[in-house]
Amino acid sequence: MPLNAEDRIELHELMARYAHAIDVVGAESAVFDIFTDDAELDSPASGRFAGMDGLRHFAQVVAGLREGRIGRHLITNVRVSEEGDGARLCACYIHTSTPARGAAAAEPRAIQVTHSGSYDCFAVRRGGRWRLRRRTVTIDSA
Repeated sequence: MPLNAEDRIELHELMARYAHAIDVVGAESAVFDIFTDDAELDSPASGRFAGMDGLRHFAQVVAGLREGRIGRHLITNVRVSEEGDGARLCACYIHTSTPARGAAAAEPRAIQVTHSGSYDCFAVRRGGRWRLRRRTVTIDSA
């Protein structure tokens, strides 16, 4: 399936939606909107997950990682290529973490880079939208 300019824009937007779902929204429904029902996820940071039950568990793990912290995935250098009936997306990322505001709201909060790495993803069009079918994370320091 040839990828046109609109597909490529939507695939870049998919990676932005992924970061937003994980970092900002955090709800199970946001995760379901990014991935296919049969998705496979693999990351040294969060673990391995597959299918709908896996996506539910992934959403819980991500919510736990966010407790007391504000995380940001800065996704860059997204490369898109045709692959079979879908698209392969490769990208770099940097993850930052900032303590959430607490009782000492006036105190400065240190932002730290927790890790960096890369994504290797496979996306397919389902229900009229691009969704991630596979997401593999490599952490540079792991």
